[in-house]
Amino acid sequence: MKTPIVTVLMSVYNGEKYLRRAIDSILNQTFTDFEFLIIDDGSTDTTTWHILTEYAARDTRVLLIRNEKNIGLAKSLNKGLAVARGKYIARMDADDISLPDRFSTQIEIMETNRVDVCGTAVQIIDSDSNIIGIIGPKEIVDSDLPASILDESTCLLHPTVMMIRSALEEVGGYKPYIRYAQDFDLWARMFLAGKKAIVIPIPLVQYRQHPSQISTALREDQAHYVSIVIKEYISSLLSNRATEHVSSLVDFFLFSNPHSVKKRIPDITLSQIYSLRRAFHERFIHINNSLIGFDKRVARSALFLLRDSDYGLKWKIRMMFAYLFTNLSICYQRGSFTGIFAVFL
Repeated sequence: MKTPIVTVLMSVYNGEKYLRRAIDSILNQTFTDFEFLIIDDGSTDTTTWHILTEYAARDTRVLLIRNEKNIGLAKSLNKGLAVARGKYIARMDADDISLPDRFSTQIEIMETNRVDVCGTAVQIIDSDSNIIGIIGPKEIVDSDLPASILDESTCLLHPTVMMIRSALEEVGGYKPYIRYAQDFDLWARMFLAGKKAIVIPIPLVQYRQHPSQISTALREDQAHYVSIVIKEYISSLLSNRATEHVSSLVDFFLFSNPHSVKKRIPDITLSQIYSLRRAFHERFIHINNSLIGFDKRVARSALFLLRDSDYGLKWKIRMMFAYLFTNLSICYQRGSFTGIFAVFL
């Protein structure tokens, strides 16, 4: 049997409503040399499996895996990865739509730019498939995985990505215990392994937003798993320098209740943060990263502002990294945190 160039990985759970449109969008790609691995993650309806077997009977590129019970996205994708044969892995979600030139465009971009991961801009569609917006960069963003982790304007949206399979396998695939925000964890580990990414401004996927979507319905659980990833990410960056303070710092920024915050920040908290900043500075001593002008008064004001603000989760995370890497007063004056993560590369 000929080895395909691309393996498409898609997991589905009771997804019959949009399933046909998702599958058709893959089978109608202008690039045709792929296998389409679909994992039925223990669907409890009868329609989902019926639809899948119908497509598998019609097109030999459709290959099915059926879980006896629901095991979650990460484990399901790992099962698919274990039998995947393509040089490239293309992700797909069962409620999204891939536009016809998605694969041909991504392969060309990856081979030209020699990157490990390629994401695209997306058209946001609602439950009725109406286009309601676009997310993505205005120009090509390359080799900036840290920014792609944290910056919505240049983000690697998981359902859009194509990855080199060997790169994904090298970092161990998906972590089973990260039940939500698996992509956040994956990009962090790929960056730490020296992998390169590119995000192209062309919308090649229609990304569906609806009330039952994980990112809308389970924000608190997502935040919990994101915090786990960030703690591991910072600890790995610091190579065991001052990592005893990482957990306190992340919890301080992300999970403090603004209604019960004390009127002062304990000295131990400031001490921990100073220690972390010193560790970051030592770790990245080659970076032109001035700490001049940073004092306790600025620290207290900045920390209260960040912790008690109405900023979303991603903004708080981005500001936390900015806090560790650069003078916050400069960041606020510029009004942007975009680009500060490029110092890693």
